[in-house]
Amino acid sequence: MTSAQDEVRWVLETIRDNYPGDPFGTQLVRRDMDDMLTLDPEPRRERSVDLTERAVIAASHDGEAARTPEGTAPRFDVVTRVRVRVEAAHRGEHGLVPDKDAFLQIAKRTRAAIDAERVFPTVQPDADPVGRVTYYNALVSDLESNSREGRGYYRRDFIVELRGKTNPSQ
Repeated sequence: MTSAQDEVRWVLETIRDNYPGDPFGTQLVRRDMDDMLTLDPEPRRERSVDLTERAVIAASHDGEAARTPEGTAPRFDVVTRVRVRVEAAHRGEHGLVPDKDAFLQIAKRTRAAIDAERVFPTVQPDADPVGRVTYYNALVSDLESNSREGRGYYRRDFIVELRGKTNPSQ
């Protein structure tokens, strides 16, 4: 049986593939919050990641996909939202990030990695055809800072909005 389309995993793989250098596994890890799965260096289930050891790029679905019918055929315009969270601790709190600028660089590189796949993102084209969506863009929006710089904790959240259609060829 083929697997269902997984937009969260696509976001995390896109970040890995387009992030400059190869920082994953040692100082930076990707985390699928829907499955409580840390992906780097090897996939493992854990409740949380210790920010004194690594910075984290985490992703999860942000609610159900919005589906709008298109005509009388079983076609829908679909908007799927994936929440991305970038977190790190300052060195003064036994973390790895030396300052706010270094943290902001991680957040900017994360967004740029997704922006590189902005047009016609290929989200698991071999997934189960039932309910599969052909996406035509991926947009980063709703940037929000939840950092507590004075306390040595940095955090940026944003939304990746994937827009597409089901059954676009029918």
